[in-house]
Amino acid sequence: SRPVFPKSSKPNHSLAVSLATSTHFASRRIEGREEEKMGGGMEVHKNRWIEEWNAGRENLEFNFRWTRRSLAVVGLFGLAVPILVYKGIVREFHMQDEDAGRPYRKFL
Repeated sequence: SRPVFPKSSKPNHSLAVSLATSTHFASRRIEGREEEKMGGGMEVHKNRWIEEWNAGRENLEFNFRWTRRSLAVVGLFGLAVPILVYKGIVREFHMQDEDAGRPYRKFL
C-alpha cells in the first residue's frame, strides 16, 4: 500500500542529493586517501582531561567501590533528605488541617 502521488508532487531528489554532499561533510586528502569530517571541516583539538573524564564516566560501573564516603552520600541523599522532605510536607498538611478545624489526615 504505497501512497500514490500526482505527477506534479513527486519529491525532488536532486535537491536532497546536493544538500547531502555539499556542506555537511568536508573532505580532506591525506597521503593519497580521502577522509570525511563532520562540521564543515572545522578542526577539533581533544582535551586530554576531558577525554579521561569521559572514559571514567563510561566505565563507572566497573570501577566503582563502596567506601565510607559513598555510603555517607547514599545515606544522606537516599534516606535522610527524602525522609525530611516527607516530614515537612506532612507537617504542612497538619497545619492546614488545624487551621481549618479538621482532624489530622493520615499518611502512610
